[in-house]
Amino acid sequence: MAPSDKVNVAVIGVGGQGLHNARALFQERDCQVIAIADPAEEWDLSRFYYGGKSGRGPARAEIESTYAATTPHYRCAAYEDFG
Repeated sequence: MAPSDKVNVAVIGVGGQGLHNARALFQERDCQVIAIADPAEEWDLSRFYYGGKSGRGPARAEIESTYAATTPHYRCAAYEDFG
């Protein structure tokens, strides 16, 4: 698939629901998450419904490892503020 055949997406807020939404986008062949924004480097959600870790660091690592299989040298941009 040519790069121009994909929709590039940025996710603002990669806490529990935002990371869950990004994971749903992984299933879409014509979509690619290229950037994230979240004020927290890492959230510990182990006490909540979503569980695990989220925030810029964990989300970026998961996104990059997901796309690395199909896009060599893939990097996801991460921002502390969306402004």
